[in-house]
Amino acid sequence: MFSLGVTYAHVANITFALVSSLVVVGMVTWSWRRKSLQDHWLTVALGLILAGTMGNLYDRCVFGGVRDFLYFYWINWPIFNFADCFLVCGAGLLLAKAFWKVPAPEGQADTMSSSAGAAAESK
Repeated sequence: MFSLGVTYAHVANITFALVSSLVVVGMVTWSWRRKSLQDHWLTVALGLILAGTMGNLYDRCVFGGVRDFLYFYWINWPIFNFADCFLVCGAGLLLAKAFWKVPAPEGQADTMSSSAGAAAESK
Protein backbone atom coordinates (compact mmCIF):
# COMPACT_ATOMS: atom_id res chain seq x y z
CA MET A 1 0.00 0.00 0.00
CA PHE A 2 2.45 2.61 -1.17
CA SER A 3 4.81 1.79 1.72
CA LEU A 4 2.43 3.15 4.34
CA GLY A 5 3.49 0.42 6.73
CA VAL A 6 1.47 -1.78 9.05
CA THR A 7 0.59 1.13 11.34
CA TYR A 8 -1.44 3.02 8.73
CA ALA A 9 -2.60 0.09 6.57
CA HIS A 10 -6.14 0.02 8.00
CA VAL A 11 -6.58 3.80 7.74
CA ALA A 12 -5.20 3.78 4.19
CA ASN A 13 -7.55 0.94 3.21
CA ILE A 14 -10.60 2.85 4.52
CA THR A 15 -9.44 6.08 2.86
CA PHE A 16 -8.92 4.42 -0.51
CA ALA A 17 -12.28 2.62 -0.19
CA LEU A 18 -14.03 5.96 0.41
CA VAL A 19 -12.24 7.56 -2.54
CA SER A 20 -13.15 4.56 -4.71
CA SER A 21 -16.80 4.93 -3.68
CA LEU A 22 -16.77 8.57 -4.73
CA VAL A 23 -15.17 7.64 -8.06
CA VAL A 24 -17.88 5.01 -8.67
CA VAL A 25 -20.63 7.57 -8.05
CA GLY A 26 -18.85 10.08 -10.32
CA MET A 27 -18.35 7.59 -13.15
CA VAL A 28 -21.98 6.43 -13.05
CA THR A 29 -23.21 10.03 -13.02
CA TRP A 30 -20.92 11.00 -15.89
CA SER A 31 -21.83 7.96 -17.97
CA TRP A 32 -25.58 8.65 -17.72
CA ARG A 33 -25.34 12.12 -19.26
CA ARG A 34 -27.00 12.26 -22.69
CA LYS A 35 -23.83 13.48 -24.42
CA SER A 36 -21.80 10.68 -22.84
CA LEU A 37 -24.27 8.04 -24.01
CA GLN A 38 -23.81 9.15 -27.62
CA ASP A 39 -20.00 8.84 -27.51
CA HIS A 40 -19.12 5.15 -27.71
CA TRP A 41 -15.40 5.51 -26.93
CA LEU A 42 -16.15 7.65 -23.88
CA THR A 43 -18.61 5.02 -22.70
CA VAL A 44 -15.95 2.31 -23.09
CA ALA A 45 -13.36 4.40 -21.20
CA LEU A 46 -15.77 5.16 -18.36
CA GLY A 47 -16.83 1.51 -18.23
CA LEU A 48 -13.23 0.34 -17.92
CA ILE A 49 -12.49 2.86 -15.17
CA LEU A 50 -15.70 1.91 -13.37
CA ALA A 51 -14.91 -1.82 -13.62
CA GLY A 52 -11.38 -1.33 -12.29
CA THR A 53 -12.52 0.89 -9.45
CA MET A 54 -15.28 -1.50 -8.43
CA GLY A 55 -12.88 -4.46 -8.58
CA ASN A 56 -10.40 -2.77 -6.27
CA LEU A 57 -13.24 -1.54 -4.00
CA TYR A 58 -14.53 -5.11 -3.72
CA ASP A 59 -11.05 -6.33 -2.75
CA ARG A 60 -10.72 -3.59 -0.14
CA CYS A 61 -14.12 -4.32 1.42
CA VAL A 62 -13.92 -8.13 1.34
CA PHE A 63 -10.21 -8.86 1.77
CA GLY A 64 -9.01 -5.72 3.57
CA GLY A 65 -6.78 -4.66 0.68
CA VAL A 66 -6.27 -5.02 -3.05
CA ARG A 67 -5.11 -8.51 -4.00
CA ASP A 68 -2.54 -8.46 -6.78
CA PHE A 69 -2.01 -11.78 -8.49
CA LEU A 70 -0.53 -11.42 -11.98
CA TYR A 71 3.20 -11.97 -11.71
CA PHE A 72 5.42 -12.48 -14.74
CA TYR A 73 8.55 -14.04 -13.28
CA TRP A 74 10.59 -13.89 -16.50
CA ILE A 75 10.63 -10.07 -16.52
CA ASN A 76 11.09 -7.64 -13.67
CA TRP A 77 7.63 -6.04 -13.67
CA PRO A 78 5.33 -5.04 -10.80
CA ILE A 79 2.65 -7.47 -9.69
CA PHE A 80 -0.86 -6.30 -10.63
CA ASN A 81 -4.44 -7.47 -11.17
CA PHE A 82 -7.13 -7.14 -13.82
CA ALA A 83 -8.76 -4.20 -12.03
CA ASP A 84 -5.50 -2.28 -12.36
CA CYS A 85 -5.35 -3.18 -16.07
CA PHE A 86 -8.89 -1.88 -16.59
CA LEU A 87 -8.09 1.36 -14.73
CA VAL A 88 -4.96 2.03 -16.76
CA CYS A 89 -6.59 1.17 -20.11
CA GLY A 90 -9.67 3.29 -19.33
CA ALA A 91 -7.59 6.25 -18.19
CA GLY A 92 -5.39 5.94 -21.28
CA LEU A 93 -8.44 5.86 -23.55
CA LEU A 94 -9.92 8.87 -21.75
CA LEU A 95 -6.63 10.74 -22.16
CA ALA A 96 -6.45 9.84 -25.86
CA LYS A 97 -10.02 11.09 -26.32
CA ALA A 98 -9.06 14.38 -24.73
CA PHE A 99 -6.32 14.94 -27.33
CA TRP A 100 -8.07 13.69 -30.48
CA LYS A 101 -11.26 15.44 -31.44
CA VAL A 102 -13.77 13.32 -33.31
CA PRO A 103 -15.56 15.20 -36.11
CA ALA A 104 -19.31 15.72 -35.68
CA PRO A 105 -21.62 13.45 -37.69
CA GLU A 106 -22.72 14.79 -41.11
CA GLY A 107 -26.34 15.51 -40.20
CA GLN A 108 -25.46 17.20 -36.93
CA ALA A 109 -22.88 19.53 -38.56
CA ASP A 110 -25.39 20.62 -41.24
CA THR A 111 -28.07 21.34 -38.65
CA MET A 112 -25.71 23.41 -36.53
CA SER A 113 -24.44 25.45 -39.48
CA SER A 114 -27.93 26.11 -40.85
CA SER A 115 -29.24 27.22 -37.45
CA ALA A 116 -26.22 29.51 -37.01
CA GLY A 117 -26.82 30.99 -40.48
CA ALA A 118 -30.53 31.52 -39.76
CA ALA A 119 -29.70 33.29 -36.50
CA ALA A 120 -27.22 35.57 -38.29
CA GLU A 121 -29.77 36.42 -41.02
CA SER A 122 -32.44 37.35 -38.48
CA LYS A 123 -30.20 40.03 -36.97
